[in-house]
Amino acid sequence: MLLLLVPLWLHKALPVPFLPIGFCVLLGGLGLLLRRRWIPGLAFALLWGFSVHPIATWLASSVELRYPALEVKDCPKADAIVVLSGMLYESVTSATEWNGAVDRFERAVELMASNRAPRLLFTRGLPWPDSGPESEGELLAREALKHGIPAEKIELTDDRVLETSSEVRSIRRTMDKRGWHRIILVTSAMHMPRAMWLIGKAGIDAIPFPADFEAERKRPLEVHSFLPQARYLERSERAIREWIGLAYYRVLGP
Repeated sequence: MLLLLVPLWLHKALPVPFLPIGFCVLLGGLGLLLRRRWIPGLAFALLWGFSVHPIATWLASSVELRYPALEVKDCPKADAIVVLSGMLYESVTSATEWNGAVDRFERAVELMASNRAPRLLFTRGLPWPDSGPESEGELLAREALKHGIPAEKIELTDDRVLETSSEVRSIRRTMDKRGWHRIILVTSAMHMPRAMWLIGKAGIDAIPFPADFEAERKRPLEVHSFLPQARYLERSERAIREWIGLAYYRVLGP
């Protein structure tokens, strides 16, 4: 378990100093230490920049536009629709609680309804090693049943996994076991470049089907577009995290 935790901790912690909040806090602290007023001023300006609509949209677009949106009717058919984990969170209730990435699930259901593939595969993703007894995939499988997908068309990977590279290895093993040759990969548009890079390294033939687009490219610029907002700061951070994650895998391997 310790060996499993070390790379996960590294993967989670490594980006923090390079993300907007972490970097600006470090920069501000450096300015106080060196007694240079312009350094905290620079930190403030950067934090403001990452928190406004134009910069957040540019950063999100830099990631999402690598795999443009695809209509369900235009998606080629495959052996299975594979949905990556990351759309649920643990709450104090027993109900399924969705986060902003719920579009992954909804788009997968639409693909199944359009007969793009005969099987729907969920991964047994876990946010942390000490998560509850059920993986996200098991919860999503129950939700799929509620949406009218027959039980015989729903499958789960065998392994409980903690991050995307483990998910991809588990998907590869499931494909080999089932004799599948091609899949439709459904994940958030922001996450798709990193996921597809790992999919390619695993030798998997996949059709990317991005969901949950965040960049507001059609929104016109107005005065309040330059007012800092928490949602834009979060969007900037997610985009930067994805670029860092892709670099992490390319340098250290999946």
